Amino acid sequence: MKWLTHIVAAFAVAAICGLIFTEVIDHTVLSSSFLEQKASQVDAYNRLTSSIDSQLVKQIQNSPQQAAAIKALITPTLVTQQINSALKQFELYYKGGSTKPPTIDISGLLTQARSDGLQISNTQFDKPVTLTSNTNAKKIGSGFENLKLGYLIASILFVGLLLFLSWEKHRYATLPDIGIICGVLIGVVALIFALAPDAANHFTKLNIDSNTFASLARDLASAIVRNLSKIFGITAAILFIVGLFARLLLAKFGPKP
Repeated sequence: MKWLTHIVAAFAVAAICGLIFTEVIDHTVLSSSFLEQKASQVDAYNRLTSSIDSQLVKQIQNSPQQAAAIKALITPTLVTQQINSALKQFELYYKGGSTKPPTIDISGLLTQARSDGLQISNTQFDKPVTLTSNTNAKKIGSGFENLKLGYLIASILFVGLLLFLSWEKHRYATLPDIGIICGVLIGVVALIFALAPDAANHFTKLNIDSNTFASLARDLASAIVRNLSKIFGITAAILFIVGLFARLLLAKFGPKP
């Protein structure tokens, strides 16, 4: 029956690693509060405000008064409200809580500005900017919750079965070994995430510094990936240390074969 223990342990490792990965992604990449924190970290709100102001001001270069009025109209506070609202819509959309794609909408503000005498021609902001309307992506987001549940059930099932097999044979070393192996595998994931931003910058030949939106997207993605690396690294260290400590305790005080 030793072969059965090894098979169950392998499935338990896969299920636990999958559960950890999906839980981390759910509470980071698919969390509006996490994304707001990262956006603030890379100064996204002020940078977007400056970019939007610049696009609108370019149309009225001969009117400093109107340019100043536009800058007073499009403020970091307004942009922050719009972005944070869109991020909350994003979370609801991908987690199945809403069928409406996330949007950023300042069209009403521009209409009011024109009625107040500001000479603003038509721009991309005259209608709501949809962040995504990909129905396939939404299906992936909706299925993500089912995937998490599947990993949770599988983890409980295989660990429970492994506990039974260990109890039956009075051999418990496989249990801490799962923690050690999961720690190593999650540690590899953390290392990949840690190296990814620098590798992407090294191999990407696109000049995105002149494009505010592309530059901001790069910085935001790097901040998110680096934070994921930190989370996975801490998780890996905890799993490895706990597993190793339990293994040493079993070796000293556990039942002898």
